[in-house]
Amino acid sequence: MYLCEFAMQKRKPIILLLSILLAGTASCFTPSQARVRTRTTAPVHAVADTAGGRTEKVAPQVRHISREDSISNRLVEEFFLSGQLRFFDKNYRKEQDSAAAARVQERASLGGDIPYYNEADSVYKARLESLSEGLVVKLPYNQKVRNYIDVYVNKRRQQVDVMLALSQYYFPVFEQAMERNGVPQELKYLAIIESALNPRAVSRVGASGPWQFMYQTGKMYGLQISQTVDERLDPAKASDAAARYLKTLYDNFGDWILAIAAYNCGPGNVNKAIRKAQGKTDFWQIYPFLPRETRGYVPAFIGATYVMNYYKEYGFEEPLNIPLLTDTLMIEQDLNLNVVAEKLDIPIQVIRDLNPQYKRDVIPGNTDYYSLRLPVNFVVKFMENETDIFADSANVIPSTPVRFPYRVQRGQTLSGIASKFHVSVAQIKEWNNLNTTTIFPNQILYIYTDDRPVKNGSSLRFPADQAAVSSSGKVNMTTTRPRDNTPVSKSPSQIEMEKHKTSYHTVRKGETLYSISKRYPGSTVNGIIKSNNLNKKGIIYPGQVLEVKQY
Repeated sequence: MYLCEFAMQKRKPIILLLSILLAGTASCFTPSQARVRTRTTAPVHAVADTAGGRTEKVAPQVRHISREDSISNRLVEEFFLSGQLRFFDKNYRKEQDSAAAARVQERASLGGDIPYYNEADSVYKARLESLSEGLVVKLPYNQKVRNYIDVYVNKRRQQVDVMLALSQYYFPVFEQAMERNGVPQELKYLAIIESALNPRAVSRVGASGPWQFMYQTGKMYGLQISQTVDERLDPAKASDAAARYLKTLYDNFGDWILAIAAYNCGPGNVNKAIRKAQGKTDFWQIYPFLPRETRGYVPAFIGATYVMNYYKEYGFEEPLNIPLLTDTLMIEQDLNLNVVAEKLDIPIQVIRDLNPQYKRDVIPGNTDYYSLRLPVNFVVKFMENETDIFADSANVIPSTPVRFPYRVQRGQTLSGIASKFHVSVAQIKEWNNLNTTTIFPNQILYIYTDDRPVKNGSSLRFPADQAAVSSSGKVNMTTTRPRDNTPVSKSPSQIEMEKHKTSYHTVRKGETLYSISKRYPGSTVNGIIKSNNLNKKGIIYPGQVLEVKQY
């Protein structure tokens, strides 16, 4: 646990000493404005020695920040997190100068003596048994586990080197979340399998963050996900949600290895495998009945745990870079991260790497409380210059685009749809988790834009009580009411329609309209054909989104 985190949790002014030592200043102060709050509750004042050996309080002084007394010119190179996260930036070598690119490229030639064991199996097994003695989750050894160990120590040495460095910053965050929720701390190694400790990792199916939460699962565990903030990328909040999810899975299965498997493929698939294995609840006994990806997930976890504990034996050196200590401010007003970077003379990339959850470089503080994490020595500077920072006109939060469904018409292309709504093809692919530009008639695409033209025969379809067409021809997602606020008269057919439940189903390979209708009680094949304007044969495609009405 870092000292600054300890100071915040124990509510002791240890952070004062850190600020003085790292920032080289003898001034600190108590936050006096409501829009920024530190997590320390007691007022903190710097003290100075007097001639009589006593100490007295030093009044806070505001001083101008100049580039001469700033350490920001060295931050990108020396700041632990930003330096290591460059490993995941595919465009870094193209954007940086050749010297910087060469420094990153040096990782590819990472050496180190790789030992050769005549009886490797006995060595691996003995080490895992020794490691398991101090763990709640036991780590068995077999050939599948060995395969993953060999991958890490031979083929992914560059990645392991980066993860060892990143673990200095992220593992204490993970451990705190595990401890709060009663989860074994060794489950922190799951994040290596999920994201390689990359907080911005996004899978091909849309899972995001260091713990790879899907949208619905993240919302279920209280993570805010919007166009401005995605807390799946917040290491602290995502770790807390992951720990709670793992604890729920353990309470369900009573076994941590099964909980790990369920974290990957869902509890439904694990229960299905248990039924196929005639009620057996040992992972290796239900192994053949699990999805292919999950069969490798648990051995990968064991292999990663082994390597992160025995890396020295394989030529990896102890990470030399010690991360800068950080502290957190609570922001209660809209704030642009670029303003913070400019006012504090700190590279914007450093702020982004410490706060990856802010997707548009803005904190919507007017709507809720949000945290801003900064290196400790810059927290003092932020609060000294708080008035100027919040007074900047650039802190206005841009309007957030609205998400709405669009039904693909026959003959349309992705580029045509992108042009129609003034967005890019890449954006549509990202919003809908598309790997190619291939689309199908009647497929539902989700678009984020404020420019939503509505024409006669348009394929944009909104519920009557949720969409109103303004005089400018745009759709306003608000309830329509007469100006005199009298109740809207509804016909019997309208009242009957409101009783219907509408769901959206993504077609999977091998599914038919009949099998889909069976999954939604009250729906029929003819109803699905009619709702989606399908031809009489009811031809559907994998990946197509169907509107299913249940009566």
